[in-house]
Amino acid sequence: MEKFSVNVPRVAELAEAQDVESFVGEVRAENSGAVFRVSAPGRDAVESTEPVEIGEAVRTWLQGSADESQAEAVTIEEVVAPSELFMLSIALEPGHNGPVIRGAKILPDEPEEATADDASDAEKTGKLVKDDTPRHSKEVTDTVDIMSGPSEAQTYHLAKGMGFKEKNIPLAQAQIEFLYYMFIGCDAVRLETQTLAEVQARSASDAARGEQEVACLDVTLELDEAAIFRQRDLSNRLHDTDAAMYPGAGDAREAGLGYIPGSGSVGMIVNGSGLAMATSDMLAAQEITTGPVLTVGRHGHAEDVSEAVAAAVRILRADPAVKVILVNIFGGATACDEVARGLIMADDEAYIDLPLVVRIDGCGAPEAESALEASPVPEIPADNLMDAILRVQEALTDGGSAP
Repeated sequence: MEKFSVNVPRVAELAEAQDVESFVGEVRAENSGAVFRVSAPGRDAVESTEPVEIGEAVRTWLQGSADESQAEAVTIEEVVAPSELFMLSIALEPGHNGPVIRGAKILPDEPEEATADDASDAEKTGKLVKDDTPRHSKEVTDTVDIMSGPSEAQTYHLAKGMGFKEKNIPLAQAQIEFLYYMFIGCDAVRLETQTLAEVQARSASDAARGEQEVACLDVTLELDEAAIFRQRDLSNRLHDTDAAMYPGAGDAREAGLGYIPGSGSVGMIVNGSGLAMATSDMLAAQEITTGPVLTVGRHGHAEDVSEAVAAAVRILRADPAVKVILVNIFGGATACDEVARGLIMADDEAYIDLPLVVRIDGCGAPEAESALEASPVPEIPADNLMDAILRVQEALTDGGSAP
């Protein structure tokens, strides 16, 4: 975000305790009264204005102790307290001739307006259910020219309409413009923040006069998949985050597979995200929850597709939640016989001990069917997608054991 001049609290990931002094010094040069928060996985965050206390926490976590394992890295960040919060989104929306910017002030909660979602639920529990949805002021909207970006008049209209204090409107205009540059520079189709904020000025003298800054505390980006090749660094960081959350995501990326996380009992191998969504919808209609979905495609060589399919089987077999594997391929650029070769490769490596429902159609389907019939792969063939769903249901009913 700093790359696009967006005003953000300073944050760093430290692997050495001696780096604390340098980071604190840089922040204190601008904000002498800065509060710092240090955090690490599995540990309660510590907040303090004292560098010595912060340094001791970092040193202890990085070195480990008898009670706690050693942390690989510690995050330290500057803490800011917003006086007002605002929502801002920038998105490509159908029916508009350019990106649409929407903004509103986030209003404070009003506990007295808590309501019951359902009268019968209230009678059963004897309690009212509080609605936690953020309340916004009236939304202000502008459609901007994608090439020239928002004009000064448009950013003023947005900042004024969102409810920024009059003296902070120029600061808000600048941040809206910088966030737009970030939206364009990251090849995003959507950017959203619920934490565009008015905060106390970092400078002690400015803060003493009651001056404020406009800062963005965090942001959510949705990238254009067709432009990922221009955003390798950002894409890699997002993939690294996915890999940390979902063990199979890292292996999928190395194998050139698309990975859609899921916690259900049916893992899927498909060619294309559209087919993945359609298959998931049909499973959901039968009250079957989808597990991880792995998407394959042609990468230039037949061996690549086959190896990717074999890797997909390995990833799904390693997921303890997956009880059935569903292969749903409509052959085109991805030939069905290459997919069949991958299933045979996977079974040669290690016997596929999960029910394997296979529905293949399109280019190379007859060759694929012949190859699978002649192999020891324990497939459960399906004539069409609905038949495949029924086979999955039967396999789950049987307890997820291979034939």
